[in-house]
Amino acid sequence: MKSKKRNYVVIALIVLLVAVGIGYAALGGVLNITGTAKTNAFDVRFTTTDTGTISNDGQTVTVSDVVLNAPGDSKVITCTLKNQGSTNATIDGFKVEKTSGTQAEQDAIDITVTPDVDSTSTFPLNSGDTQTVTVTVKWNDDATSADVINAAVGFTITANYSQDV
Repeated sequence: MKSKKRNYVVIALIVLLVAVGIGYAALGGVLNITGTAKTNAFDVRFTTTDTGTISNDGQTVTVSDVVLNAPGDSKVITCTLKNQGSTNATIDGFKVEKTSGTQAEQDAIDITVTPDVDSTSTFPLNSGDTQTVTVTVKWNDDATSADVINAAVGFTITANYSQDV
């Protein structure tokens, strides 16, 4: 009787071992997944300017020494911003940084950018679209010729943008 029970136990263990082997073989196979991922290019840059230079990466326009002779003088600079990528963008604003001129000259001159965008207003720049950007350099309303004569200031302008989601 003992040997009969032992035979059943041995057979049960063999069946269990075979079942585990078959289960492992079924679940341990190689899973191949193939597919194609498409990535979009994100490339917003300045492409032209009538004054100054555009950086190699197209992100910054640098203007050196715009000279204003007296209060009331102004200079308008026109640039083109283009979305050369395949992803739509949102222009969030422009950063203007005065880079040269005395402190008195920098204080006497205002630089404004059109289109005027800030944290409450943005504009879309879809793939392939261009936007004319106008930079106006002028004496501020409080400046007088006693403050500075023949004011010269240099500056950079950079577009702040994000991917349109």
